[in-house]
Amino acid sequence: MAANEIIFQQVLDLIPQQPPFRFIDEILAIDERRISAAYRFKENEYFYAGHFPGNPVTPGVILIEAMAQTGVVAMGIYQLLRRGVGPEKLRQMTTLFALADSIEFFAPVVPGERVITHGELVYLRQGSLKAKTRITRESGEIVCAGVLTGAGVTGQQRVNIPELLINKHQESQLMKRRVVVTGMGVVSPNGIGLKNFEIALRSGKSGIRFMPELERLKFACQIGGVPENFEKFWINAMGGNPVDSPGDNIAYASLAALSAWKDAGLPVAGDDDPADWDTGTIFGCGICGMETIANTVVPMVNAGNVRRLGSQTVERVMASGISAHVGGLLGLGNQVTSNSAACSTGTEAVIEAAQRIRAGLARRMVVGGAEGASPYTWAGFDAMRVLARKFNDQPGKGSRPMSADACGFVPGAGAGALVLEDLESAQSRGCRIYAEIAGGMVNCGGQRSGGSMTAPNPQGVVRCIQGALKNAGITADAIDAINGHLTATFADPYEVKNWAKALHRGPADFPVINSTKSMIGHCLGAAGAIETVAAILQIYKGFVHPSVNCEDIHPEIREFEAAIPRTCRDVPELATLAKACFGFGDVNSCLIIQKWTPKA
Repeated sequence: MAANEIIFQQVLDLIPQQPPFRFIDEILAIDERRISAAYRFKENEYFYAGHFPGNPVTPGVILIEAMAQTGVVAMGIYQLLRRGVGPEKLRQMTTLFALADSIEFFAPVVPGERVITHGELVYLRQGSLKAKTRITRESGEIVCAGVLTGAGVTGQQRVNIPELLINKHQESQLMKRRVVVTGMGVVSPNGIGLKNFEIALRSGKSGIRFMPELERLKFACQIGGVPENFEKFWINAMGGNPVDSPGDNIAYASLAALSAWKDAGLPVAGDDDPADWDTGTIFGCGICGMETIANTVVPMVNAGNVRRLGSQTVERVMASGISAHVGGLLGLGNQVTSNSAACSTGTEAVIEAAQRIRAGLARRMVVGGAEGASPYTWAGFDAMRVLARKFNDQPGKGSRPMSADACGFVPGAGAGALVLEDLESAQSRGCRIYAEIAGGMVNCGGQRSGGSMTAPNPQGVVRCIQGALKNAGITADAIDAINGHLTATFADPYEVKNWAKALHRGPADFPVINSTKSMIGHCLGAAGAIETVAAILQIYKGFVHPSVNCEDIHPEIREFEAAIPRTCRDVPELATLAKACFGFGDVNSCLIIQKWTPKA
């Protein structure tokens, strides 16, 4: 029996079997704040004096009170079991009693019907309780919903159970579970795998090369950042040929996710194993399946060969194909979805997954972003004249964030993946912890006040950074380093100034700031994920990688020159790092990453 099933059964066994605490047949999910549980109503169901045996339908108000009370009891038992209180002691305890505060009844319940209660403990401390409950049919139709309040009473007897009482500090900790990074994987233009990637970062190694195909296709930009020798790494990990994989963005994502999973010390489930209900994935992509669309779908459809497209075409081009493949590869049973927010995709995925874990909806999440290498993806950018075109004969010098000689970004491809996990789960496994995701913020400038489809609203950027600080519960002076978006376009000086404004820190005390894109180019939907891996490696190993190709700092930010590392710096005291991405559509995301240290 799985660990979850064992604790579910323990909770069920310990729920008092007298009214009103008996309205759960099966626990579907439970933690210290929430419960989802099912109950099938029996013939002649009744339990209160005055609720007559001749009426087989439980009235809605009584139904929600009874199921909500049972849910609160179950959550309390779960809390005590997790704190090490034994079953015998639990059987001797009375528990808290809830009364209906406000209820809305939507539909009747009939005997034999199975309904599901979704309970959320708002707070539970001495003399005060509040819980929200919603009850639905299996179809999802709402039966009733309401709020329950109460105190430590059973019948007329007031009880005091210290182990159940949660003070304000504990309540705050439950509302904001600590989320840590326990595994990482990377498929980068300058190194596949964490070891190779770290060596490349420290040495300032560029992964940007001349691309003959772009020359043949008459691109103005003929250089790009594409993972090298990917086939070798794929065969070592997967045992098959990546040519047979469903598109290179999905292949990149699959390898990065599998590497992160193994790096976290987690076993890879077999095809006959049950799904991992506690783990999900949010894994995104900027522009998906372009090679398949251009080389397969369009030619075959135009030639009238629709029937020869095969059964895998849809999964290779659908936006959620990337997360579907990662979820199937690892057997994930929690939320499995893909996000897409242009250049902000990867960091947005991290923030959304961390929020899910903090809410108690998952124990761990595999997160990241990927982008395939395709001229069909890059062509539009070349037509916009935003790609670097002056360094085709010197590829390694082409990506020049913060440089006076910057002439556009270098297109890139690859994938980054992280395993996020709640601290309790990570500590129970005894696994390595790379860093803590302390907070984050996602917003949009609304394409107003100077913002557009391709340029950020500076107010949106500042608000995003400050919102991330607030979410992490820190002040601006705590930031030791910034891993910027910094693409080598006209926007770089504006970004540095927006950081200064958001942090209220001028050139004299500005944090060190670097750009991973100086070595790998702009990997679009993969950028945020690959660069977050770089950020976490820096904070875990205590170094700051160089920003290469900016020996000639842009004149508008020359006063910040001391904060821009041209060579690798050892910074063992590095404790808090901000990582941001800003994308087409005026979308912004900012992560606050901290060195993991145990807290009281």
